[in-house]
Amino acid sequence: MSRPTQTTWQSFKVATLGIYQFLLSDYHGKVHLSIATFTCLSGIYLGLSKIEWLIVALCIGMVFSAEMINAAIEKLCDLVQPKFDARVKVIKDISAGAVLVVSLIAGITGIAIFLPKIITLTRALTQ
Repeated sequence: MSRPTQTTWQSFKVATLGIYQFLLSDYHGKVHLSIATFTCLSGIYLGLSKIEWLIVALCIGMVFSAEMINAAIEKLCDLVQPKFDARVKVIKDISAGAVLVVSLIAGITGIAIFLPKIITLTRALTQ
């Protein structure tokens, strides 16, 4: 039996629906969205350069992607094995660890970009 083919537009719609479902249903997705929104608003206020915006956008994209993959793995694990299983726990822990690694790198990158601007702004306001 052959699989029905999707058009590029249909694939885009399905993927967009996946993002929407993730943001609606996943607590950590909402947390990351809040942090990303705050980061973008701060970037606008602090006047990030084009290269800084590109780096921030890459970090936000990587964190969201990692969290979405983690959420999908967790949902799949729960579907396959609804009861506690130590092997499934290891899979979920590793998946969550991947999100932590990406988030830490994004946080360090954010500090490197934002902290000098915040220090400069603070000094300007206190003089």
